[in-house]
Amino acid sequence: MRKSTGGSRCALLTALQLYRLAAESPPELVKTGGKDRKNPARWKCYPLFLGLALALALTLGAAPAWSQSSATGTVSGDVTDSQKAAIRGAAVMPMDRTTNISAKTTSNEAGHYLFLNVVPGNYTLTFTQPGFAVQRVDNQPVQVGRQLTINVIHAKTVEESIGEDI
Repeated sequence: MRKSTGGSRCALLTALQLYRLAAESPPELVKTGGKDRKNPARWKCYPLFLGLALALALTLGAAPAWSQSSATGTVSGDVTDSQKAAIRGAAVMPMDRTTNISAKTTSNEAGHYLFLNVVPGNYTLTFTQPGFAVQRVDNQPVQVGRQLTINVIHAKTVEESIGEDI
C-alpha cells in the first residue's frame, strides 16, 4: 500500500512558487464524496502551470522580434526643391562603392524614398529628376540595424529657350 503525500502531484516547487503559495489566501474547500477536504494538488500546481504558461507566451512572443534582427541597414529620406516642396518621381540610386552594386527607386507623392535591407558599406547616392540638377552624396556609411537618413534639396536647372526670329 502506497503512502499518500497529501495528494500533491507537484514534486518540486521553486522558491518563487513557494513565495506565491505563502502569499495566497488559504485553499478553497472542495466537496468530494460527501466530505469537505482540502485539495492541495489543485493549489500547489496552479503556480507551476501559470509560470509555464507565462514562459511559453514570452518565448513565442519573442520569436518575431528575433526574426527582425538582421545584418542590414536602411536608407531613407526626402527629396524637395528649393521651396521645400516635395518632388514626386525623383530617381534615387544608392551604389556600394566597393562592389559597384546599386539599386533604384523613385520618391513617392510626399517626396519620400526608402531602401530596406541594404548591405552595410559606404554608398554614393545619386538623385535625378528631369528639370533638376543631378545631386550626388558620397561616402555615406550604412551600418547594421541603423537607418541612414539623407534629405536632398534639388535645384532647378536653367533651361534655354531658342526662339525663331520672324
